Amino acid sequence: MSNKFLVKIEENIQRYTNGGLLVSDVVKFVKNFKSRDSYKALSDNLKAYIDEFIKTDKNLRVVDVKPMFPSHATGNDQNRGNGFSVEVAIELAPGSFDLQNKFTVPSDLLVPANDYINLPNIPDSIRKKEKINHKPTPPEEDEEVLNNPYLQTLMSQDGSSLRRTETKLLNKNVKIPAMPAKGAANPEVKGFNKVYTPLPTTIKQ
Repeated sequence: MSNKFLVKIEENIQRYTNGGLLVSDVVKFVKNFKSRDSYKALSDNLKAYIDEFIKTDKNLRVVDVKPMFPSHATGNDQNRGNGFSVEVAIELAPGSFDLQNKFTVPSDLLVPANDYINLPNIPDSIRKKEKINHKPTPPEEDEEVLNNPYLQTLMSQDGSSLRRTETKLLNKNVKIPAMPAKGAANPEVKGFNKVYTPLPTTIKQ
């Protein structure tokens, strides 16, 4: 009987069999990259495009790594060689890449911007600029302002008007008159000895 099962062998593409870069890596251009032969071999319009990219303070992410000699099967590093091109895109926000404006450069022009176990730095251009007051001051009481906290949390509605809520403790007990409803059973709890039979104090022989 012939074997109905096929042997399937897969291999993971690793960093150092992939030109030193992996997809989703944060990268930056190497120092003096314009003096390298691989940069000089690029077209003039791509060089101008790269010059605009390096002006941004946003993170650059690897979106694809393409070998010079593509593999004949997915997940197989055979015939990958040591020549790679890298597609790079700007990270507009965490997890959101500008794939419409990505570009391809030789892998020797890029190095990982390694932050080890930390997350990538947040660029200043996407930080929210706000004025933070670490010494808060109480808001002004203004009845003209609709979202005034005094009109929201310190007032009670009495019909169609608002009145001040009693928020101060008087530090004294106030006796509230109360009586059970007519016909209701007496809520008084009887004593323990009246409800339960006392336990015997001697044991009969």
